[in-house]
Amino acid sequence: MKKAFLVVLMLLSGFVYSQDSISGSVTDENNSPIPGASIVVEGTNRGVVTDFDGNYSINASTGEQLTFSSLGFSSQTVTIGNQTQINISLAKLLIFLMRLLSQDIKLNKEEHFLVLLEQ
Repeated sequence: MKKAFLVVLMLLSGFVYSQDSISGSVTDENNSPIPGASIVVEGTNRGVVTDFDGNYSINASTGEQLTFSSLGFSSQTVTIGNQTQINISLAKLLIFLMRLLSQDIKLNKEEHFLVLLEQ
C-alpha cells in the first residue's frame, strides 16, 4: 500500500513540474542565423547555445523566462506560454545605440531651442 501511494505521488509530481522541450531559431534583423547565441532559463543554471544555423532546443516549463543574448546584439527575454517553438530576432547593438544617440541629439536640439525662446 505504501509503495503504491509513493508511486502515485511521484507520478503526480512529474505532471505538476513537467518540462517541455522548447526549440526554435535565433536570427538577426536580416533573418540571418546567429550561431553561438546563448539561451538561458532565468533563475536557473540551465542554458544552451545555438548551432551553426542558429537553431536551439532547451527544456523549460510554462511560466519560466528564456533570455536570448549574443555578443553585438541586444538581449531579449520571453516568458514561455504553451508554445513549443520560439523564434527570436535580435537587433544589432550598434544600430540600437545609434538610434538612442540620434534620439538624444534630437532631444538636446529641442531643449536648446526652447531655451532660446525663453530668453
